[in-house]
Amino acid sequence: MEHHVRKIHNKKLFFIKSFIISVVLLIISYIAGIIGFDFFAGMADKYYNVDAEDYAKILVNACCIWKLLIIQFTLVPAIALGMLERHVKQEEMVD
Repeated sequence: MEHHVRKIHNKKLFFIKSFIISVVLLIISYIAGIIGFDFFAGMADKYYNVDAEDYAKILVNACCIWKLLIIQFTLVPAIALGMLERHVKQEEMVD
């Protein structure tokens, strides 16, 4: 049974590391979006005929979706595996 606990623990660590890396990349993207907003909005206007206000809305929506995906696919599994790990350890102590 100890083997199962170790596997669960390793998977939990993987998801926690994935969450941290994803959040760091999200913060870097926020900073890049703020610093280069005028440049990127100009490119969007030139190539796609999107004005700066619409580009800002698109940028905010994309970041919100990205944040939700990070939470759904990295943080939630890490929490679930942590709960499962605790449950399996309690089961071992009872046996």
